[in-house]
Amino acid sequence: MNEIKIDCKLDFKRYVRLYYYMSYQNVITILLTFVGLVMLVLSTISFLGIDTHFNQPPTFLLMFGLILCYVIPAGIYGTARKRFKSNSRINELITYVFTNELIHIIGESFKTEMTWDKLYKIK
Repeated sequence: MNEIKIDCKLDFKRYVRLYYYMSYQNVITILLTFVGLVMLVLSTISFLGIDTHFNQPPTFLLMFGLILCYVIPAGIYGTARKRFKSNSRINELITYVFTNELIHIIGESFKTEMTWDKLYKIK
Protein backbone atom coordinates (compact mmCIF):
# COMPACT_ATOMS: atom_id res chain seq x y z
CA MET A 1 0.00 0.00 0.00
CA ASN A 2 1.24 3.47 -0.78
CA GLU A 3 1.43 5.96 2.01
CA ILE A 4 -1.51 8.25 2.62
CA LYS A 5 -0.72 11.81 3.66
CA ILE A 6 -3.23 14.21 5.21
CA ASP A 7 -2.45 17.82 6.13
CA CYS A 8 -4.80 19.68 8.44
CA LYS A 9 -4.93 22.88 10.42
CA LEU A 10 -7.64 23.87 12.91
CA ASP A 11 -8.80 27.44 12.40
CA PHE A 12 -10.41 29.61 15.07
CA LYS A 13 -13.95 29.44 13.64
CA ARG A 14 -14.06 25.64 13.74
CA TYR A 15 -12.45 25.57 17.17
CA VAL A 16 -15.12 27.90 18.59
CA ARG A 17 -17.86 25.78 17.02
CA LEU A 18 -16.32 22.66 18.56
CA TYR A 19 -16.03 24.38 21.94
CA TYR A 20 -19.71 25.42 21.85
CA TYR A 21 -20.68 21.87 20.88
CA MET A 22 -18.69 20.41 23.78
CA SER A 23 -20.03 22.99 26.24
CA TYR A 24 -23.64 22.38 25.29
CA GLN A 25 -23.23 18.62 25.82
CA ASN A 26 -23.37 19.51 29.52
CA VAL A 27 -26.93 19.25 30.89
CA ILE A 28 -26.46 22.20 33.26
CA THR A 29 -25.50 24.54 30.42
CA ILE A 30 -28.57 23.50 28.44
CA LEU A 31 -30.81 23.86 31.50
CA LEU A 32 -29.49 27.33 32.37
CA THR A 33 -29.97 28.51 28.79
CA PHE A 34 -33.51 27.13 28.77
CA VAL A 35 -34.32 28.88 32.07
CA GLY A 36 -32.92 32.12 30.62
CA LEU A 37 -35.12 31.80 27.54
CA VAL A 38 -38.20 31.14 29.70
CA MET A 39 -37.38 34.24 31.77
CA LEU A 40 -37.01 36.35 28.65
CA VAL A 41 -40.36 35.13 27.30
CA LEU A 42 -42.11 35.72 30.63
CA SER A 43 -40.65 39.22 30.98
CA THR A 44 -41.72 40.07 27.44
CA ILE A 45 -45.24 38.81 28.14
CA SER A 46 -45.31 40.78 31.39
CA PHE A 47 -44.14 43.97 29.64
CA LEU A 48 -46.98 43.52 27.15
CA GLY A 49 -49.44 43.71 30.05
CA ILE A 50 -50.40 40.04 30.36
CA ASP A 51 -50.45 38.78 33.97
CA THR A 52 -47.72 36.18 34.68
CA HIS A 53 -48.45 35.73 38.44
CA PHE A 54 -44.94 36.76 39.49
CA ASN A 55 -44.40 39.14 42.41
CA GLN A 56 -41.14 40.54 41.06
CA PRO A 57 -41.15 43.30 38.50
CA PRO A 58 -40.54 42.11 34.94
CA THR A 59 -37.20 43.92 34.87
CA PHE A 60 -35.75 41.27 37.20
CA LEU A 61 -36.84 38.48 34.85
CA LEU A 62 -35.52 40.42 31.88
CA MET A 63 -32.10 41.09 33.43
CA PHE A 64 -31.65 37.56 34.75
CA GLY A 65 -32.82 36.06 31.44
CA LEU A 66 -30.36 38.25 29.51
CA ILE A 67 -27.55 37.20 31.84
CA LEU A 68 -28.31 33.52 31.34
CA CYS A 69 -28.84 33.78 27.57
CA TYR A 70 -25.96 36.08 26.67
CA VAL A 71 -23.31 35.91 29.36
CA ILE A 72 -22.95 32.11 29.25
CA PRO A 73 -22.35 31.96 25.45
CA ALA A 74 -20.07 35.02 25.67
CA GLY A 75 -18.09 33.32 28.43
CA ILE A 76 -17.78 30.15 26.36
CA TYR A 77 -16.55 32.21 23.40
CA GLY A 78 -14.04 34.10 25.56
CA THR A 79 -12.68 30.89 27.06
CA ALA A 80 -12.33 29.30 23.62
CA ARG A 81 -10.53 32.38 22.30
CA LYS A 82 -8.16 32.45 25.27
CA ARG A 83 -7.33 28.74 24.96
CA PHE A 84 -6.86 28.94 21.20
CA LYS A 85 -4.41 31.82 21.49
CA SER A 86 -2.52 30.39 24.47
CA ASN A 87 -1.93 26.89 23.05
CA SER A 88 0.25 26.99 19.96
CA ARG A 89 -0.28 23.31 19.18
CA ILE A 90 -3.98 23.81 18.54
CA ASN A 91 -3.49 26.04 15.51
CA GLU A 92 -0.38 24.58 13.93
CA LEU A 93 -0.23 22.54 10.75
CA ILE A 94 -0.35 18.80 11.47
CA THR A 95 0.54 16.16 8.90
CA TYR A 96 -0.66 12.58 9.26
CA VAL A 97 1.15 9.93 7.21
CA PHE A 98 -0.32 6.42 7.17
CA THR A 99 1.73 3.44 5.97
CA ASN A 100 1.29 -0.31 6.37
CA GLU A 101 3.61 -0.37 9.38
CA LEU A 102 3.35 3.02 11.10
CA ILE A 103 1.31 6.14 11.64
CA HIS A 104 3.42 9.32 11.57
CA ILE A 105 2.00 12.48 13.14
CA ILE A 106 4.17 15.49 12.39
CA GLY A 107 3.45 18.96 13.71
CA GLU A 108 5.46 22.15 13.68
CA SER A 109 6.57 21.54 17.28
CA PHE A 110 6.36 17.74 17.64
CA LYS A 111 6.76 14.42 15.86
CA THR A 112 5.12 11.12 16.81
CA GLU A 113 5.24 7.62 15.37
CA MET A 114 3.12 4.67 16.43
CA THR A 115 2.36 1.21 15.17
CA TRP A 116 -1.10 0.05 14.19
CA ASP A 117 -1.35 -2.42 17.10
CA LYS A 118 -1.37 0.54 19.55
CA LEU A 119 -4.77 1.69 18.25
CA TYR A 120 -8.15 0.51 19.54
CA LYS A 121 -10.76 -0.58 17.06
CA ILE A 122 -14.19 0.95 17.68
CA LYS A 123 -17.19 -0.69 16.09
